[in-house]
Amino acid sequence: MAGVKAELSSMQTALEEIEVRLRRITDELSRDPADTVSVHLIAVERALASAIRGIAKAQRSA
Repeated sequence: MAGVKAELSSMQTALEEIEVRLRRITDELSRDPADTVSVHLIAVERALASAIRGIAKAQRSA
């Protein structure tokens, strides 16, 4: 079980890093009034946040 918890922790960290990078891109793009891409990236950010919460719950249950 310890191996599973370690793997979940590693995945959570990786997703959190991706979320931060994605947020930086979204913030930069959203400064442009003609931007249409950031709307899609915001949806991806939300999905990542949900995945991170799901992994955290799985870690607590493992």
